[in-house]
Amino acid sequence: MKKLGIVFGTVLAVIIGGILIVRTLVFPLKYETEIKKYAQEYKVEPELIAAIIQISSNFDSKEYKKGEKCGPMNLQDKSAEVIAKEMGFTDFKPENLADPDTNIKIGTWFIAQNYKNKDVEQAVTKWGGVNWQDVKGDKEKDEKKKFWEDYYKKYFVEKIKNRMKVYEVLYPSL
Repeated sequence: MKKLGIVFGTVLAVIIGGILIVRTLVFPLKYETEIKKYAQEYKVEPELIAAIIQISSNFDSKEYKKGEKCGPMNLQDKSAEVIAKEMGFTDFKPENLADPDTNIKIGTWFIAQNYKNKDVEQAVTKWGGVNWQDVKGDKEKDEKKKFWEDYYKKYFVEKIKNRMKVYEVLYPSL
C-alpha cells in the first residue's frame, strides 16, 4: 500500500510539473489584466486575444522602433495610427504601442470589429492583414494585405482555435 501511495504521488507530481512547464514555456500568459479588461469591453473571448498574442509575439513585447511591429500584439505603427483614429483616439502617439495596455486595447478593438457572430475565422483572417491598414487604395499593398489575410486563413485559423481551447483549460480564470 505504501508503494502505491509513492507511485500515485510521483505520477501526480509529474502531471502537475508538466502542466506548469506547459503553462510557463509553451503557453505563457502575460498581460492577463489587460486581456480580460479589453476582451470584456469589446465583447471578445479573452482566450482569442491570448491565442492571437501567443501566435503574434509569444508574449514577448518588442520595444517601439519606427516602421516596425511592436508590443504584445505585434502592431505596426502606421496601421495602429489608422486603427486608433477609427477608435476615436485624439492623442495617439506611435511610441505608445510599446505599452501593453495601449497595444492590447487597439488590437482587441480591431479584432472585435471583425468578430461578428463570434466568427473566429473572419477575425483571424482580418488579423492577418492588420498591419496593412494604412495602405488602402495602393494596389500592390492591397494585394499584400490580401496575401497575408489568405495566409492567416489557411495556416492560423485552426491553430488559433486550438490555442483558444488550451488557454481555456490552462487558465480557467481568464
